[in-house]
Amino acid sequence: MKDQLVAGGIQADQIRFVQDAAKPEQKANLFAQCRSGEVAVLIGSTAMMGTGTNVQLRAKAIHHVTCPWRPADLTQRDGWLL
Repeated sequence: MKDQLVAGGIQADQIRFVQDAAKPEQKANLFAQCRSGEVAVLIGSTAMMGTGTNVQLRAKAIHHVTCPWRPADLTQRDGWLL
């Protein structure tokens, strides 16, 4: 997926995976980078992002690669759109 985004013109260092932030302080730093615009694309699952993740200050789109089994998870993902 990252290779396709890079081929589409997004700089590789602006694409991050939430799984790369193993510790809570790393995740907080990653989310701050998303809000500041340093990270343009954040890829992660609902479970890995966590409930209440708020990184959409600059968001232009959300893309669901998979559809969760629980409707509440989809609501959680799209919460900022409401």
